Parts: sequence; C-alpha cells; structure tokens
Amino acid sequence: MILSTIVQYLVARIDVARARFTGKLPGGVGLASPDRLPPLEIPSFALGEAQDRTLGEIDQDGFLFARDPRDAPFFNRRTQKVPRHHRPLLVVLRDKVVCVEKGPPYKWQAGVGHRILRAIGWEFYLEAAALLRLQGLPFIPCLFGIDTLRRVIRLEFIWGETLYHSIGHGTLDCDEVQRIFAALVQDSRCATAAEIVCMLEQMAERVSLNSMSTPPISSRDGIRKPCIWWTSTSLIWRRALG
Repeated sequence: MILSTIVQYLVARIDVARARFTGKLPGGVGLASPDRLPPLEIPSFALGEAQDRTLGEIDQDGFLFARDPRDAPFFNRRTQKVPRHHRPLLVVLRDKVVCVEKGPPYKWQAGVGHRILRAIGWEFYLEAAALLRLQGLPFIPCLFGIDTLRRVIRLEFIWGETLYHSIGHGTLDCDEVQRIFAALVQDSRCATAAEIVCMLEQMAERVSLNSMSTPPISSRDGIRKPCIWWTSTSLIWRRALG
C-alpha cells in the first residue's frame, strides 16, 4: 500500500515535469470555451483595468467575493463570506483571461504527516497530474498553468452557479447541501444524475477518482451541451443568458 502510494506520487511528478518541460500545457486564448467568462463583462475591466490582478476570492461555500468594489454587484451573491478551511481559491486576470487559481494548503494545518505532505506537494502534484490526464474531455475546464514553485494550479473560470447557489440558496451549510446532492445523484429517474454518472465514467477511464481532491458540486440552468462542468472545486452548469 505504501509502495503503490509512493509510485502514484512519483508518476504524478513525472507527468507534471514532462508537461512543463515540453510546453504541452493545453491552455491558450484560442481554446476558449463558450462558457468562459469574457473579461469585458467585468465592470472594472470594462472601465480600463486590464492589468493582471486578483479579481476576487471564492469562499468555503463556493460564493465569489470581488476585490474591487466596482465588481461587487456583478460577482457577489451574498454578503457573508465564509473563510476557506483548507486552501485559497482565487479568481484572477492573467493575460486578459479570467482564471481560477488554486493555491497551496494553509500552513496552520497540524500534524507531522500534514507538514510532510505539504512539503513534498502531495495534493498539488496529484491534482495537477489528474487534470492533465482529464484535458480534452468536453466538461473539463482548460488548464492554463502549473506553477511548481508556488504550488499553484490555474484553470479557466467557468461562469455559472454552484450547487450551493442552486440548492443551498446561501442558507444551508456545505454538509447539508452535499447530502441533498447525494440523494439527487442516486435518483435513477433524474436526467442530471445520469449525465453526472456518464461524466464520472469517462473520468475513471483516465484517472483514479480518489485523486481528485474535492467532491462534485452541481448547479442549474444550461444553454449548451454539455452544460455541466467539472472543476477542481465544483461541478457547475452554464448560467442562462438573457
């Protein structure tokens, strides 16, 4: 068991190193998905603030809070921000593309085991390698960057609503929303459940699903197929336009 775990980690590091060395990261402006957030829709960008910067932070419940007060009416969906427990999740502007940056775990995690795993980048390399193998699936956001020094993964930002928005309405806690979602997925009569199962089957052909660091999260209102996206933090549908 220990040997297989070490092998999994080493293979992940090799996959990441190969992708960075060969320059074969799939991200690029020309690969924009139709569900990526256009920067011109962001008020501060439309007013001329086009430099690279942090646009906002996603809290523990999946709600985005803008850094620039001018963007708050566009991004913010509630007033109370719930601090993240494990690692920061930022929405950033890089080369005029809106992305999600997932940072390293917070340093205050206790225990020798946690400190060792953090020092070797255990979660970072496993998640980065999994995302590399999942690229090309129609519901996986485009991977734009893997920063091995800062231990940061950068993905395109899919503009939509998370499970916490559509089911929790900003009032239920994460555990309760996850229980509701689990019941939804297990309902054989639900078309959404069938679509999610199909997605997981396609993912399982490329990666071990337990290498994904977070559970699936859903949302509502799609305008295209597939309208459900799996990201490193959530499973989301494209919001309806108009």
